[in-house]
Amino acid sequence: MKRLPTVHMVVGLIALVAFLCTGLYMHFSLVHLRGMPDVLRLMYRSAHIYLLLVSLLNLMLGCYLTPIERGGARYFQLLGSVAILLAPAFVGVSFGTESTFEDLVRPIIALGIYLAFGGALVHVIVAATARRFRG
Repeated sequence: MKRLPTVHMVVGLIALVAFLCTGLYMHFSLVHLRGMPDVLRLMYRSAHIYLLLVSLLNLMLGCYLTPIERGGARYFQLLGSVAILLAPAFVGVSFGTESTFEDLVRPIIALGIYLAFGGALVHVIVAATARRFRG
């Protein structure tokens, strides 16, 4: 549990580099998405921005997370962290595989977003509960 902030920081930095790489890919390989149908442009850009979101979420936890060492709350904190740590992988895979889908159905990116949302919500509840019991 003591290494959890470091793990979040490393995953956040890797995801941030992936965000920069997806931006370079869209700029150079896809000619900044010019001339592309609107739906496909939306798919690429949204996955790109979601990748930024989950990388920043991990970086913030890497900076500010105080691991809980005792009690049942530490397991919930770990659960929330695992969800947030997995989110960049799903969003990154989605960028590479689902961005060319024109039907707007993207189950992989949806899972990544749900993991980030659920993990953040668990962290908020655990932190609020821990603060309440400390006084």
